Amino acid sequence: MSRALSLGALFAERARLSRAMHVHFVDACSSTTDLVKGWEPPSEQHGLLVVAGHQTQGRGRLGRSWLTHDGMLAFSLGVANHVTPSQATAFTFLTGAALLEACGEDLPIRSKWPNDILCEHAPGAFKKVAGILIEATSHQAELTGMVIGVGINVLPPAQGFPEHLPQAGALNLKDEKALRTFFDRLVAAISKWVLAPQPQLRLSAALEILVGRSAMKGRLVRISSGKEEEAGLFHGLDEDGALILRLKNDEIKRFNVGDVFFDGYETN
Repeated sequence: MSRALSLGALFAERARLSRAMHVHFVDACSSTTDLVKGWEPPSEQHGLLVVAGHQTQGRGRLGRSWLTHDGMLAFSLGVANHVTPSQATAFTFLTGAALLEACGEDLPIRSKWPNDILCEHAPGAFKKVAGILIEATSHQAELTGMVIGVGINVLPPAQGFPEHLPQAGALNLKDEKALRTFFDRLVAAISKWVLAPQPQLRLSAALEILVGRSAMKGRLVRISSGKEEEAGLFHGLDEDGALILRLKNDEIKRFNVGDVFFDGYETN
C-alpha cells in the first residue's frame, strides 16, 4: 500500500467518526472536486467528503495544477446549504482557519493570503504545505453550492520535491499517532468552521486567526494581477477578507485578487 493511499484511507477512517460528514473514499481519481460536483442528487452534496488515495489532476488557483505525490492528502467537501456566489470567498478563509487550528501551535504554520498555508522551515523562510480551492456547483443552470478542495503535503515525495517547485514543503508528520491526532483535529475544525450552521457568521473570527498567524506580518508585500504590480507593508485583512497594504506614499489600498510575494517566499 502506498503512503498516499495510507494517508487518504486513514483520514477517511477518522472522518467517518464525525456525524457532520458523509465520507466517500476512492483509491484513485482525476479530481475529488469533480466527484463531489457530479454527485447525485445535488441535495446530498452538503457535507459530502470525498477523499482520494491518489489524485491525478488536482487543481490550484488560476487553472494551475497541484502536484500529486505519495505524501499528499487530497480531499474535497461539498457545501450546499443556502450558499450564494458572494459567499465563496468567505469559505476560503473559513477553511484556512480550520487548517491552522488543526495544526495547533506545535507546528510553525502560517497563512498566506488568500488560500495557502505555509510552514516556516527556517527563520523568516517559508514553504507551501497546503492549498485551498473553491469551485461553484450547479444543477440545471442554478447554483446549488460549492466544493472546497484541499491539498495537504503531509509528507514530502519519496524522491523529494522537484527542482522546479522550490517553494514546496511538507508537515512531515511521520508518526502514526501524530497523524491520527492531526486528522482528528482537522475533522473537528472543518466541522466547526465550515459545516456548522451559518458558518459565515464566523468569518470575522477566522480572519482574526489568519491575520494573527500570517506569514506576511511586518513584511513588504508585492501583489501582482498579471498586468500590474504594487508593493506595500502588510496592513491586515478587511471585513470581507480583502488584502490591505500600506503603500509607500502611505495610501491604504485594498486588493481582492492577485498573486502575493514577499521576502522569504518568492517564486522563480
